[in-house]
Amino acid sequence: MLKFAVPPILHLDSEVAFIVDPRNAQDMKGDNENPFVHVKVDGNFIDFDERVDVTTWLNTWDENSVIGKIGETNLNETSDVNFLFHTGFAMHQEQTMTTCSYDNQTCYKFKTVPMISEIDFETGYSTGGQNLTIHGYGF
Repeated sequence: MLKFAVPPILHLDSEVAFIVDPRNAQDMKGDNENPFVHVKVDGNFIDFDERVDVTTWLNTWDENSVIGKIGETNLNETSDVNFLFHTGFAMHQEQTMTTCSYDNQTCYKFKTVPMISEIDFETGYSTGGQNLTIHGYGF
């Protein structure tokens, strides 16, 4: 069962922790297999290199944290998360997977957004008309 992801808003190359309860899926894991098959956000794989390998064991019937890195993502309002164990896809616990804005007008399960790393000018003309260069990812 996929409980939630932290943080719920991500950008390219950021890390995310998935809180999962594998139930009895670890009993289906082979000796030379990772504790889960794969994790995808909007069809793109999450990178768990150097954090999860065949020696990793998730506690059954308990909450576990697995940390991965977001790779190529598309900007969207609500991302689709697929966590595949050896026995099938993890069910999402809707009440903990949903996050809303402070005014409860915008709700989402998991959101990938662009990241701004630099803006060329911090001040500008009061009349406007100045060109800005914005650096970052995921625009």
